[in-house]
Amino acid sequence: MPDGDVYSRNVERGWQTASKYAFVCDDEKQVVAKLSGALSRTLKASGCPGIGGIAAIVATTLETPDPRAERGEAYAALRRIGSECGNTLTELAITAARRIIENPDDAVPLPEDRRAEERVRTLVAERALVGIAEAKAFSGGLLHALMGREGASRETLVRRRDRSLVNLAASPELARLAQQLLFDPEGGRITTPRSRIPKPTLQETVHMALVE
Repeated sequence: MPDGDVYSRNVERGWQTASKYAFVCDDEKQVVAKLSGALSRTLKASGCPGIGGIAAIVATTLETPDPRAERGEAYAALRRIGSECGNTLTELAITAARRIIENPDDAVPLPEDRRAEERVRTLVAERALVGIAEAKAFSGGLLHALMGREGASRETLVRRRDRSLVNLAASPELARLAQQLLFDPEGGRITTPRSRIPKPTLQETVHMALVE
């Protein structure tokens, strides 16, 4: 198992276990459970103020025939939300929103009917949450440290990181968190359900596969 100090030095508290699972655990359900658990606790602690406005800006922009032509106005509106909220998670959500406007069909396809505003709003929140998880659990410094400590290739580490994020994005846990956050951007009503996955043995849970 990788030296825990690699994670404690490069990943903030509350995300270290989730980060480690993403790189060393082959059980996708366990990885998603750890990531969504860390995400829910982070959201409950600080919320993501402005997420409703961010989602609305994206939905409105995507209604236009050429969303990219409206980027300037949309970005200005997003900056105003960032300035008003002064929240790190809000800034990460804004980054995710900008990516959607720049390339609406990237990563998670949007509905064919982009006027389906509620669905678009939910997808924006989901992508924002994936962006938050990526920033919190997978810093560039961590990848570099693991390459040096474990001798793993960057390609292998990036592949495991990306697979974890794809699985998180497709999970019912993330969809639930997105809906809860849109309902309560301050995070007070965010819940972290108990994991129903039986606790496996060390050998079953942690299988070092960093070097392939």
